[in-house]
Amino acid sequence: MGRTEHLGKREQQRLRWRQEYVLLNSKQVHCKSFDQLRDDLLDRLEQFPIAAQAEEKQAADQATGVDSATVEKTPNGPG
Repeated sequence: MGRTEHLGKREQQRLRWRQEYVLLNSKQVHCKSFDQLRDDLLDRLEQFPIAAQAEEKQAADQATGVDSATVEKTPNGPG
């Protein structure tokens, strides 16, 4: 559809209509401007480091036999 900032009022209405009503083979078609697509992709890419950190922590916990959900923390540390 182009860039969001360059869409006139009529093009914005057409984009909204397409987002709500266009079907292809009984499935909704996702119509986006280039800016909306960029924002969606950046949001999805930001999820990868978070997921990777969670998987690394889970793997480390499994390797040491620690269940992070049941670990009790003492105020003075171990010992």
